[in-house]
Amino acid sequence: MSILKKIGLGVIGLFALLLIAALFVRKQYQVERKIVINAPDSVVYDYVKNLRNQNNWVTWNSMDPNIKHTYTGNDGELGSSVSWTSTKVGNGSQTIKSLSDNKRVDLELKFDNTDASPTYITTTANGAQTDVAWGMQGEINYPMNLMIVMMDMEGMIGKEFDMSLNNLKKILESK
Repeated sequence: MSILKKIGLGVIGLFALLLIAALFVRKQYQVERKIVINAPDSVVYDYVKNLRNQNNWVTWNSMDPNIKHTYTGNDGELGSSVSWTSTKVGNGSQTIKSLSDNKRVDLELKFDNTDASPTYITTTANGAQTDVAWGMQGEINYPMNLMIVMMDMEGMIGKEFDMSLNNLKKILESK
């Protein structure tokens, strides 16, 4: 058997092994981070439900000074959305899918060439403070779900969530 045939069979075997492994790898991912903010839940909720305010606290917005945002609808209301174009953070959109006063904002996050990922921000009164949780969940279809093993979604997204929530805390506690 020639060396090229052996290499070819080895590549095919490796590819088949990866496809089989992907059958057993989870497809779903979820990342959530929390912080306590020294402000009333109504103040925190009113701030986080407005998509324009994300320019002040979400770290991805500060990564590209030339990012272009387009807003539609009444900001902070059901169905309002923002889309963006950026050479550094990519293109995407985010739409408010549901609102629960002083409790929860559900969003749909979409990047070009990806399925939509549900994201949420919850605010829970805790005396004079507010417990805030920011989370994201999604699914990566077979066979691309194998990337979950190779990518640290928790570390990649979680780090940005932590930094963003700390920005939010600084902003709201300085008011």
